[in-house]
Amino acid sequence: MEESKEPDKKAKTEEPFYPDCVDSLEKLIENVKVEEAGAMYLRLHSTKVEVPSSILNQLLGLLAFSRCSSEELKGLAQRPSLVLPTVRRYPKDIQLLIDVFKTIETPTADHHSIMIRAYVSSGASKEAIDLYNNIVSKNLAVDVDTFNHVLHALAFLTSNPRVKLDVLYYMRKHNVQPNHATFANLITALRYHKDETSLVRQWSKVVNEMMALKMEPGLSIYITMMTAVEKTRLPPKTKQNLHHFILDAIEGKSFKVVSDLDYFAPTVLSNLVKNDLELSKKAFRLMNKAPNSKLFVNWKMQSIFLSKILDVVVNQDRIENSWELISSVSYTHAISINMYNSRLIKAAVRDERPEYIPIFCALRVGFERFEHMASCLSAAIKLFPHADKDTVTQFKNMTEYCLNKAMTCKKQEIFNAIINHCIQLAALSADVTVLLNTVQMVLQKHRSAVIRVESVTMCEDFATTVGNAGLIKRVQLLREMFESQEKVPEDNNRKLNEKRKK
Repeated sequence: MEESKEPDKKAKTEEPFYPDCVDSLEKLIENVKVEEAGAMYLRLHSTKVEVPSSILNQLLGLLAFSRCSSEELKGLAQRPSLVLPTVRRYPKDIQLLIDVFKTIETPTADHHSIMIRAYVSSGASKEAIDLYNNIVSKNLAVDVDTFNHVLHALAFLTSNPRVKLDVLYYMRKHNVQPNHATFANLITALRYHKDETSLVRQWSKVVNEMMALKMEPGLSIYITMMTAVEKTRLPPKTKQNLHHFILDAIEGKSFKVVSDLDYFAPTVLSNLVKNDLELSKKAFRLMNKAPNSKLFVNWKMQSIFLSKILDVVVNQDRIENSWELISSVSYTHAISINMYNSRLIKAAVRDERPEYIPIFCALRVGFERFEHMASCLSAAIKLFPHADKDTVTQFKNMTEYCLNKAMTCKKQEIFNAIINHCIQLAALSADVTVLLNTVQMVLQKHRSAVIRVESVTMCEDFATTVGNAGLIKRVQLLREMFESQEKVPEDNNRKLNEKRKK
């Protein structure tokens, strides 16, 4: 019998062999082989092989930026710093870039730009400033993005404002027009002040400088001020006052997108005000203004912003304010009230406002509707002493509604809670008819429920007080049901429950 042939194994795709030459280097760059391309260039340089400047520029772009496609790299033959994706942050990549840069005998301003941005992005601020000083000593002109990176590096190296302003003077000397990112970085760099007055004075100078250049400060400029405040060593109360000062200054103001930074401003703003109720309200009023809502990249980012604001309002504000804001936002935006059900109920209990519980109970809830129902009934019992006559009537209606809906509840624990809460709420209502109907429905349709002793006791106390014979008889039957359940394991109750559903 012939031996069965082994199935042919799939041949592994072998990596092509690249001999050390300029053509191979070009192929490696085209295939975005970062380490291989850098290593081959260093070998070629050590053997005195001349590499064209266009290929060297593409290599620098590949080493410096982490999201360069092969098509983008082809456009870097003349100026490798033209591409602005995320800069590589891994030390080995930066070191490879440094080794390649050191082989360039007369680096251009553009080569310096790439290195400065790479140094700053990898956290090497001192090396970036040393390289910038080299540019200044040679009187070279670099692009505005490189100056922005220099300002960013200076923000973490020195508290001397003179050094940062010198960067602006050097830009002006070489006719480099600052952009919004320049002033945003300048605001962050000029955050070292011991009092709020000096900080506000510095901000005014920056805004005036922008206006002199006919640049309208976008929302990102003011949000950068708030971010800079958080990075200062000022007392928490002073920081809070400055945040209020900034939002008060721009309240009612309409913004338009003047920089890509403006698209990130709403998200940063929501994170800055997330622990302060009044700041959150001001942020909501600012971003809810029709022109400013266009700063959101899409509806999803707007929903995230609104959700963060509503989180603060529900947790810290009065229930009437929270409910009014959530109702209006859910009506105009794609935000579901169900996200806040449990917190709204807690807020109503906290503020002792029972009239809101029937409203929350009537909300359309998805898969957790029975848990929500149990929470509403529990809250109604806690708030019953604070309920007026109309609210008590609504609680009675709640009891009947929940008893009917509970028949389809599949979770035994939640089912038990709903039935017991309904019995207790009916007993608290001090209405013979309501309690009579409630106990009758439990005896007829909900015998699989595990009745609690406090539910029976509350019914017995009320029946004895009013002396209604029919009610006393029904409550006695409820007591018998309770006592018989003590002998029946809960598993049997689950089986009864399943049988009831069938």
